[in-house]
Amino acid sequence: MSVSRPMFAAVIAICLGLPCGAQQSPKPAPAKSEAPAQAKESDYPLDKLTEFSATMVGGLIGNVDETRIYRSGKLMRTDMLDGKSYMVTSLETYDTFAVMGDRCMHDAQPSLNTFPFTAFRSGNKIERNLVGTETVEGHPCQVEEVTITSELGKNLKLKFWEATDLSGFPVKLEVYRKTGSPVSITYKDVKIGPPDPTLFAHPANCGAAPDAKKPTPKKPAPSTKKKQ
Repeated sequence: MSVSRPMFAAVIAICLGLPCGAQQSPKPAPAKSEAPAQAKESDYPLDKLTEFSATMVGGLIGNVDETRIYRSGKLMRTDMLDGKSYMVTSLETYDTFAVMGDRCMHDAQPSLNTFPFTAFRSGNKIERNLVGTETVEGHPCQVEEVTITSELGKNLKLKFWEATDLSGFPVKLEVYRKTGSPVSITYKDVKIGPPDPTLFAHPANCGAAPDAKKPTPKKPAPSTKKKQ
């Protein structure tokens, strides 16, 4: 079984105009002060959801498939449609390891189904606007519009239905595009709490990114001609 490249989040960069795997440019160190500066908590509403499992319905490419997703700290797992294979994405490096039986493939992009949890990056700007409350599938939600602006000035507009009885988990979201109707994604069977840590395992010798593989040049065969 093989994994096609569009399954990784390069698709996000093409569709939404946001950088996916590239690291952000380093920022100058802050001026020294007498008291150590405390880390600023992220303003992105999904960054606080660090331990959960859920069933994702739909996706960025407009599909209606269901897949299980899991998060534990800085790792996310997204199951594949065969029910056996899966991908593990680091939310620190955005590398992804696809495990398919005894095979493993590495890619330097996040798995497509980790979106929208990978949508906000360091260096981005964010604007949040509460627009009301609704009930979705029995969950009371606050409805919030979120606009993410990348360092390149590209905008990504999202709308979250954040379930107040599930620690703000977005049981529904919409992704707004420049043309056409919004893409809708929903989540069900949400469980807040640490998943089984073995779900995030992958082989230590997982293959390098395909683009990094280069054929080893062959050495010329020794000459068999005798010197005159």
